[in-house]
Amino acid sequence: MNQARLSQITVSSLVSLLTLTAHAGWTSGGGQISGDSHNPWFLQNTSEVHACLEIDEANMGQSRAEAKAWTEKALSYWQRQLAEARNTQKVTEETVQLGTQTIVFDEACSDVTDLRFQFGVLTEEQKTKLPDTRRFVGLAVRTDYDRQTLRGKGFIYISPHSGPLAMQGRDVTPEIWSKYEGIPLYVALLHELGHVYGLKDNSPVFLMQDNFLEGLLKQSSHEGLTGAVLAESFINHEPDFAKFTHTFPLFQNFCFVVEGGTPTPQLKHEFFGIPIVEGSCAMIDLKDRALEVTLGLRGKDTEKQNISIGRAELTEVPELAEWLPVSEVVLTPEQRVFPTRPHMSMTRTAAEVQRLTYFKGTYRSEDGKISRPITVRVAPWGLPVVSGVVNGELISDIDKEK
Repeated sequence: MNQARLSQITVSSLVSLLTLTAHAGWTSGGGQISGDSHNPWFLQNTSEVHACLEIDEANMGQSRAEAKAWTEKALSYWQRQLAEARNTQKVTEETVQLGTQTIVFDEACSDVTDLRFQFGVLTEEQKTKLPDTRRFVGLAVRTDYDRQTLRGKGFIYISPHSGPLAMQGRDVTPEIWSKYEGIPLYVALLHELGHVYGLKDNSPVFLMQDNFLEGLLKQSSHEGLTGAVLAESFINHEPDFAKFTHTFPLFQNFCFVVEGGTPTPQLKHEFFGIPIVEGSCAMIDLKDRALEVTLGLRGKDTEKQNISIGRAELTEVPELAEWLPVSEVVLTPEQRVFPTRPHMSMTRTAAEVQRLTYFKGTYRSEDGKISRPITVRVAPWGLPVVSGVVNGELISDIDKEK
């Protein structure tokens, strides 16, 4: 078997506690290979994966048995999710299938180990070739990749909360891995295993967002760390948008706090007819199948007031719905897993389980000066996108225009 050791390993960071690039690598002989660097480590042609676990119990605040139990739980989560995704696929010889493997835990790590779980433990080689791991909560590192079978090897590393390798960052909860019955460790494993299955940071899955774990690790933000959150599925076969059950900001609030000057208007002010008032904050919400724009005012001697600026009733447009893959595979020229044909695409999508839903409506301002058609794109996770026409120009995402 012609197994090529990548000259650049893939390092997928869970979250950088300090400013640092999300991908780092080391080199051996030859040029760099990057096109397939985010590929899943294992596809359906791999039936069995050998795993092992190493842990610094004292500095992780978890026993070996506890860490293994969380690891197995995280593996089970992904296998269930990916199995459910496969049930929606029409399987052909070109279909990418993820999470089909049997995971076998060996007593000790060896040369045949495919996936190592390292809790607070790094080899001397890893310490030399990786960046300062104290800046990371966790890493998923693919060290080897067979470009014929599209099979990888590597390790998941979770930084300890104490000792010489302890993670460093502001507002990180002391001894975090031993808090909350070990759930933070489970969250970290979920994220890093997502990279093993080919999911990138900020993919359309909530637990893969860059800031997902960062907030939960901070002393100031633990309210989201619940079993209910972690039990949620990212599978979104037939979402029910009969009505929006939650109010959430469409954009980050944009406020005007200017002393001795005039605030600079943005395109969204013209689009929605939002007045520019010093010390005010505009909020654009989706609620009960409607888009609502309000302006919060706070005077020097008055209580805060919320003034309605405008509203649009929304109707779903089913024919525009899109399905998003959560992972993809870039086929190498040497691969022998999928059939090849002239002019075929070298990219295969996997697990198309996230649905983008589109709504249309007419936005009308309360003062009657604005009446314009709008389109709202809603994803299961992430901020909705509003588009419309301003001064004869189509704006595809109002929030990104200044």
